[in-house]
Amino acid sequence: MFATPPPCGLARAGGSNGLAISHRPSGTIHPHRPLPISNTTANSPCRTPSKLRIMWRQAATAAFPGVGFREPAQASDLVVAETRLRRTLPAELRQLLLESNGVIGPTHVDTVWPVDQICERNLLFWSDQTFAQLYMTFDALFFFGDNGGGDQFAFVQKPERPDIFVWEHESDSRRWVANNLQDYLGRSLRAGDDWYQL
Repeated sequence: MFATPPPCGLARAGGSNGLAISHRPSGTIHPHRPLPISNTTANSPCRTPSKLRIMWRQAATAAFPGVGFREPAQASDLVVAETRLRRTLPAELRQLLLESNGVIGPTHVDTVWPVDQICERNLLFWSDQTFAQLYMTFDALFFFGDNGGGDQFAFVQKPERPDIFVWEHESDSRRWVANNLQDYLGRSLRAGDDWYQL
């Protein structure tokens, strides 16, 4: 069973749920583009609004200056992967891969796998009959990285959500560890390989 992430309870300046609003003299409320995040929430690990473009290399380097990058993935490679997987890559992951085809963290751990590895690992987890006998189904998970010791990190796609969960291979537990991909990078790159352990 999946653990439920803690509530965030924060809102963007000028509105709620990421939507900024303005009042015109007529009294009508008009939505407009989101306002900058206020200082009280700028450093919050809460979910990043989907309309806010993240510079992934910059975000990763801020968390760990020694982070390793690869050449950007080609858009055509992502299309091939999605065709093989019969699923759409999570939007944040797609953006990151187009900046760097994987992220290498402390102790040379693949914090984010290259697209080829993402494709191969997920096909294995979803279809391997041995896994099916040993573990609960992985159909709801979309794996993209690991800790170097067997535990894997994944988006939940059924239902689709931005949160990151860890699958612990020794216990087959699946639990929440980060609000989104940016939060995951910050947490995993700043600490050691066991950063997610309770």
